[in-house]
Amino acid sequence: MLEFSHHYCVEICAFLVPANVLTTGLVLWAVGRGSVWTQMLVRLGSVWALVMLLHVATWLWIGVVMVPTFVLLGLAGVCLGLNLWAALHRQSLKLGLRALLNRTKGRTKTVILSYRNH
Repeated sequence: MLEFSHHYCVEICAFLVPANVLTTGLVLWAVGRGSVWTQMLVRLGSVWALVMLLHVATWLWIGVVMVPTFVLLGLAGVCLGLNLWAALHRQSLKLGLRALLNRTKGRTKTVILSYRNH
């Protein structure tokens, strides 16, 4: 597994980064809408995040300590955390997302209006 992970690192990351971001984004979208797909998306997103964590762990295991290693580790951790939050406390995530959207609505209008006035 180590050799495969290291030999195909670019290809693995080229797949896993968009897969993590897209699936976790879909989870956040589905939680807000109460979709029946939420649990399936949570499972899929968690798998992608765990695979990325394992991939990064293989690099850390041999001592590769670089910025991309920690960026990928952070991305996988955030995606896994959001997916677990959606699985375990869906209602609180939904309320948090709704509060965040309500808080940013006025700001985006202000930015758009100030941009139009210039």
